Amino acid sequence: MNPLIKLFLILAVISGISFMHLGATDVGEIAADFTIKNHATGGDLKLSDYAGQIVVLDFFAWWCGPCKSSSPIVVQDVENYFHDRNGNENGVPVTVIGVSIESSAPSLTTEFISDAGMTLVADDHSGTAYNQFSLGGIPLFIIINGVQNSPSHQQWEVLYRQAGFAGAEALRTVINQVQPAAATDTKPPVITLNGDASVTITFGDTYTDAGASATDDTDGSLPTTVTNPVDTSIPGVYEVTYTLTDSAGNSASATRKVTVAIAFASTATALGGQWFYHNWFGSFFIKDAHWIYHSSLGWLYVDATSVDSVWLYFGDEMGWNWTSSSAYPRFAQQSPHSGHLPIWLYYHVGSSSPRYFYNFVSGAWETY
Repeated sequence: MNPLIKLFLILAVISGISFMHLGATDVGEIAADFTIKNHATGGDLKLSDYAGQIVVLDFFAWWCGPCKSSSPIVVQDVENYFHDRNGNENGVPVTVIGVSIESSAPSLTTEFISDAGMTLVADDHSGTAYNQFSLGGIPLFIIINGVQNSPSHQQWEVLYRQAGFAGAEALRTVINQVQPAAATDTKPPVITLNGDASVTITFGDTYTDAGASATDDTDGSLPTTVTNPVDTSIPGVYEVTYTLTDSAGNSASATRKVTVAIAFASTATALGGQWFYHNWFGSFFIKDAHWIYHSSLGWLYVDATSVDSVWLYFGDEMGWNWTSSSAYPRFAQQSPHSGHLPIWLYYHVGSSSPRYFYNFVSGAWETY
């Protein structure tokens, strides 16, 4: 250490005067990370190495009389005190670091460390850490919170800065104020559908969604955001989606399947997608409005007034044809070809291009 600086510090210690360093990091401010040397190993010792802990810095020199009195007390009544209790009153670990600012007479520094009972000591001979906090004298005590997301203090906030020893109780009081990091909520909310998860309604009817409720272990009951694309004027399968995000950012979602079906499809068995199956009509795919694609009959326009009968439009050539559960696959044709009089036709299952029907009037197979 520079002899003039050393003399200045000795005079400050003897007189009990502290000189505020302009620009020094004060209580309530955030300490900058620093790197000094581990006295025992010679390796780097960084403030950031002690994230999650409360750090107590005890700046001393071997020739400092007050330091010789205070450092053993800090070891016994601060370091050992919190070690025996597994941290402060809130369970936050505490690390005490003795910081030697004197480079001369290393054997005397070693003797000082041994007499005080220090377990972790760093050398700051260039004043890297000391100048950040200095009040112009030693002993100098700094307490820094290294706990991230603590509800009581910011990480690396300076909690205590004092030249001269005010007693172990003063240090313990500040240390016990630090609270641990707030618990991290990683559990998503739970969304419960009101009513059935799968609903089938008839084309043209009014759809009123039953809604959903949501609860979160932390936030309690929460409202959901509903996306409802159901259009009862267009048959098909829709998904009503309920989503929400809790205060911790955890998201949840749930869906309800709503099938808008033409009359006879409302009692059909859903096969997946927009395919359905009727035990008397076979399988068919709902496209939109009244259009369906039948597995045997191909594209048809449907006007159904009940679940057991249906009007089918086969196109301009065949016009409208009626069938029911008792007649299928016979169709009563009403078209310009028959003068709007019913002609019973029998569809040859499996034909598609061309379509084969048996005309019971003519007694012959005909194509359309």
